[in-house]
Parts: sequence; structure tokens; C-alpha cells
Amino acid sequence: MNVVALPKLLTEAEAAEQLGVSIDTMQRERKRGRMPFRKIGGRIKYTPDDLLRYIERAGENQWDSGERTDLDNSGNIGSAGGKTAPCGAGAGSTPLPAKLDTQALAREIFKKPQRASLNGTSSTAAPWMSVPATLP
Repeated sequence: MNVVALPKLLTEAEAAEQLGVSIDTMQRERKRGRMPFRKIGGRIKYTPDDLLRYIERAGENQWDSGERTDLDNSGNIGSAGGKTAPCGAGAGSTPLPAKLDTQALAREIFKKPQRASLNGTSSTAAPWMSVPATLP
């Protein structure tokens, strides 16, 4: 009978402890495809080689070229990975006529609806507050 030496399988908590990160970070990195893993019996497992590959990839280009990698946070916007988009229109870049048109349109959209009353005039009163017509 041949005995095969199997690699030690680490749980997510054990792998997180080895790397000095939280379990949430492990899960986030795995879901983003940055952390290699194995799924055995429906459970996520890591080998020591998986952790070494992750560490090597995390350090690639970061120190050699001085560039940030996709493993870094994107500054102060609170999301990880990728480049940040430039800001939209600068303050005061909308011309005054456009602002006035926008304000007028907003007033038109959000004004109280006019309801026709029984005597033919418009009223802003709720329908249940209108005076009932006299019956013949």
C-alpha cells in the first residue's frame, strides 16, 4: 500500500491567523479571486502553498516598481481594487439658466396635484374633504 503525503489543510480561521488578517478579509480576498483555495466536502480549505502564493502575488510589483497593485485600497473612497474615477462636474460649473430651469421643473413635478371640485373649480383639498353634491 502506497502512502501519499497530503498537504496540511487549514480552515479559513487558521489561514487568517497565519496571515494575521481577519476571517472577513480571507473571505473577501477569496471571493475576489485573489486567494487560492480548495473546496473539500463543501468546506473551504487552504494549503500552506496557497498562502505562500497569495503572499508572493501581494508583493509583486508593489515594492519593485513603486506602483500600487489591485490588492491596495483605492484611497479614501472605501472600496478596494481598481482605479478611482475622476470627480464629476466641478462646483459652480452649471450655468445659471440651467439651474433655474431645473428648479422650475422640480417645482412643477413636486407641486400638490390640483383636483376638480364638484362646482367646477380646482381645489387642493383631499377628495374626502369635498362637499357632497345634493341629491334630487
